Amino acid sequence: ELRNKPRRGVDNISMNATGPERYDAKIIVCATAQPECRRLIQVGQAMAENKGGSLEILNIQPLMRDNLQWVEHLDRLYEIAREEGAQLSVYYNDFPAAVAAAHISRCHATDIITGFPDPGTTNYFISMLHTLVPDVRIHMVDKKGRVHVMELECPATV
Repeated sequence: ELRNKPRRGVDNISMNATGPERYDAKIIVCATAQPECRRLIQVGQAMAENKGGSLEILNIQPLMRDNLQWVEHLDRLYEIAREEGAQLSVYYNDFPAAVAAAHISRCHATDIITGFPDPGTTNYFISMLHTLVPDVRIHMVDKKGRVHVMELECPATV
């Protein structure tokens, strides 16, 4: 089976031995502009390749940002996205979970990749995403690169 990577701006159609094949998987990596985000992006890229889908990196920055080191990190994130053939979307907002959920819904994402919260901490971002987009699988990658999948909640039956 021959597959071409989906190209940006194209209707994600590729050719295989039997004809056109439509890719429905859309993987979103929620990444900070930190150097450690590469492991999240690599997991997302592997998942996109495995599912025959596309990869997008989502970064949400606070509105008031004056740290020059942040610019270097964002440049590095852009380079990683380019190397992985992924689209990078950057938003500036003080409510990252709400913005991420809106973006994820708008682009019909099938899977979300995030970092894994440190032991003993609560991650507001992940719990809000799970509440706002409950039908999208959330995969959390720990510091050792292991992937933990958050279970989808089934609606209560009446």
